Amino acid sequence: HFLSDMLLVLFLLHAPLSQRGFYFFDCTQIGTRAFLRQDFSLECFTEKHQQMVPVALSFLIFFSFLFPLTVLLQLCRHRKGLHTPEIRHRFGFLYASFNVGAEYWEIHEVFRKMILTGLLVFIPGNTRAAVAILVSVMSVATLNYFKPHSNPLVFFVAEGSFIITTFKYLSVILLSITNDADKTTTNYTSDVVGTLLVVLDMVFMLASVGAMVAVMVVLR
Repeated sequence: HFLSDMLLVLFLLHAPLSQRGFYFFDCTQIGTRAFLRQDFSLECFTEKHQQMVPVALSFLIFFSFLFPLTVLLQLCRHRKGLHTPEIRHRFGFLYASFNVGAEYWEIHEVFRKMILTGLLVFIPGNTRAAVAILVSVMSVATLNYFKPHSNPLVFFVAEGSFIITTFKYLSVILLSITNDADKTTTNYTSDVVGTLLVVLDMVFMLASVGAMVAVMVVLR
């Protein structure tokens, strides 16, 4: 029980902590010098920055990559007996809420969040939004193919969040295309896209609150 609680907390913290590690390598060029985008008081590739590189690399290697890969290997190792009493007692907390055939969904989510929140810093320029759209579309496809959530309300919230995330990255592409247009068209497009994003966020938040109330009613 202690191991399961610890792993669930680590899965919850994996994306935000990994994001901090990836941001340590996110530098922006200003003139002839490069500075850390999250802290412009720190200049990249200087002695102070290089002293922390081994720490950041070690954290990313052992926590961001090896930790979920180790859990994945354990699930693959016992893939033929995941629903036997012994294996369910040891690892069942990882897939108890998922349907049969989607036992690896938690690992899927860990890597999806890590890519979208941190790994994209290594993708240059506008290509970053394109890669994010590719990941988001593939995530929507896998979500609808495996239908991992046994609770339809949870599936509904996940579906909405995946689609809205895809729309947000598509809006980045739309705004970048209008940069070459005249100022009036650019301002109008920006207003439309901004309004759309706000509406999407409001719809998702309202749907999430509604799903939470529905879950409470069901549990009662």
